[in-house]
Amino acid sequence: MTKAPNGEFIFEQPYRNNVWRVQLCSFGGNDRVSLWPWFKDADGALQPCNPKYIRNGLQMPPERLWELGEAITAAKAEIDSSGA
Repeated sequence: MTKAPNGEFIFEQPYRNNVWRVQLCSFGGNDRVSLWPWFKDADGALQPCNPKYIRNGLQMPPERLWELGEAITAAKAEIDSSGA
C-alpha cells in the first residue's frame, strides 16, 4: 500500500485473537512505524492492546524500513526457492 496519513493502518494481519497492524505514527515528536497488536472490544471494534499489559509491539524509525523490506524480500526468496 502507499503511504497512509499519520495514524491510519497500512497493513494488517490477523493472528490468534489479535490483528497486527502496521501504521505510521509519531512518538515523542519523532515519526515512527508501529507494528502493534489490536483486539476486538465488547462491541467488536478494534482497539490497540494496552502496552501496560501487552509489551510485544514494535516501533521503529522510518529510515530503517528499507532494511526490513530487504529482510522480508530475502525471506520470501528463500521460501520460494525451497518450494515451501
